Amino acid sequence: MFKMLKVVLSSLVSVMLLATPVVATPASGPHVKFQKPLITDVNVLFDRAEKGVTDLKDQNIVSRASIVSKETGKKLDAKIYSTTQLNKVTEEANGEVVNTYATTTFAVATPNDTLGTSTTQSYDGSNYNSKWDGSISVRAYSTVYWTYSSYGGLTFCNMAGQSLTGGWAVSDSTVSVSNRYFTVGQSGPGYTWFQDNESGNQYPSSLTYSYYVPSTWTPVQYVNGGLSSVGMHSYATLVRGGSSWNLTFDNYVCH
Repeated sequence: MFKMLKVVLSSLVSVMLLATPVVATPASGPHVKFQKPLITDVNVLFDRAEKGVTDLKDQNIVSRASIVSKETGKKLDAKIYSTTQLNKVTEEANGEVVNTYATTTFAVATPNDTLGTSTTQSYDGSNYNSKWDGSISVRAYSTVYWTYSSYGGLTFCNMAGQSLTGGWAVSDSTVSVSNRYFTVGQSGPGYTWFQDNESGNQYPSSLTYSYYVPSTWTPVQYVNGGLSSVGMHSYATLVRGGSSWNLTFDNYVCH
């Protein structure tokens, strides 16, 4: 009797399983809506920046640079070029849209009294790579990898979990670059209170550097007027003969 009942119940369960519609469970991870590889060649990026090619024009990207003579105190502006690449667009399960960008900025400096807006670049059209003009000595540069997201009427910027890269490119063998350091920071209103994250001074041993932004840094709200600041600052001393100049360089997004 019990054996017969067991067979009947087993048959009923099998029929119920066959008759039950299978409902697909929606993916909980982000949905990639757009993605393209990033350009990393510094010369190609400089070419884009100098020509004004960028994927982002309506964001407050603030780039500053100056070169100051240590002997005379004379301050001159370095020429600035910047370009931003859109790397990826994803949509989170909660509907939040996240854009991932790479902003590369260059500060072109010549340590002499003729530095000014006349500083130019020349190009070789055969290989589409930039060449040094004879008057240019140093390019300070950096690439900030960051995300821009909007949800619930607010927008947020974040570098957490990504690497920032940069360096100093020297074309004049009579110029040396010393006393090099950089800092990375992300500050502004957060989800609930003001956030202030900073790397402290980093001292690279060579003319190039890379810094991994801790994943514990929290996003900051993008607020007009400079209340938020996401990016980096670098400093170096340029030496030619018996003269020296201090070169400072900022590459900030969401500022």
